[in-house]
Amino acid sequence: MTRRRARALLVLVTALAGALTAGSSAAARPADVTYWRSLWHHATMYVGPAGKPVIDPGAAVYAIARDVDEEYWVSPTLGARVRYSHDSTPYLPSVADRQAWEHAGSPDLLKLMGTSHYGGYGPTVAPARIDRLLLGSGELYSLLPQGAPFRDMPRSPAAVRTYLQDVAWRQRTVLSNDGDDACRAALADCPAELKQTVRSLALSFALTIVEHPYAPPSLRQALLAMFAAGPGARSLGTLHDRAGRAGQAILLSGDGADGINVVLVDRPRARLVAEATTTTADADHVRWYRVFAVQRATVARLGDRPARR
Repeated sequence: MTRRRARALLVLVTALAGALTAGSSAAARPADVTYWRSLWHHATMYVGPAGKPVIDPGAAVYAIARDVDEEYWVSPTLGARVRYSHDSTPYLPSVADRQAWEHAGSPDLLKLMGTSHYGGYGPTVAPARIDRLLLGSGELYSLLPQGAPFRDMPRSPAAVRTYLQDVAWRQRTVLSNDGDDACRAALADCPAELKQTVRSLALSFALTIVEHPYAPPSLRQALLAMFAAGPGARSLGTLHDRAGRAGQAILLSGDGADGINVVLVDRPRARLVAEATTTTADADHVRWYRVFAVQRATVARLGDRPARR
């Protein structure tokens, strides 16, 4: 073999090795995974005038709560995973609760509420089941276009309210067989109780959708505006959630959505910051139920965590 041919062969072998290495690296390169961590108020204890736990919230002087970290990892190619951490230490969930607790002599919260052993990994699902996980496996998921759940949703507040109300009406009248032929999606001829159920369910659907990581920003903006424009909705001004983040607080119309009747929104970023409950229109009584995405990051694999902050 001549020196020129040997050199050419060496160049060819080197090039092939480089191509194989590059291909192997590309195949092994981890996918981008969207990660977020939220706070979920999952346990509440009501304390009565005698300083003992009571079952009826209406008989309580104040409440004590516990949070867990709710972590999501979502990737179109790898699937999704959910994890719930162990409980936080007990805390007073509202300004009014703290004032009442202090008036009662500031008893030890851990002794009142006791220890808990909640936490651990939730489900891990394949890519094809991400929407089922994020939208729930029930009526909302089943009534939206499979694989493209946001395709038909309008991008104006009034129109998207009508759309979601129609989805909720179909769930209650078609899937659950509530109501009758005279009760149409416009709700004009529906019984009062069914009207409220459908409206509350539509708000619940809106909260689920606005949390979805793949919901288009234009749709999220329409949903946030829908919350503010609902009949009877009113502003509670600027509030701060449990993570100290500011937003516009909106008291939702009617009975809210499954007990949630306050949302904290960041309109410029098209984000739902937190959701809460309150028994009055007084901001001091707001108890944060879920504080969304206190941390967001992109990681390499399901289960990887960014540095805690």
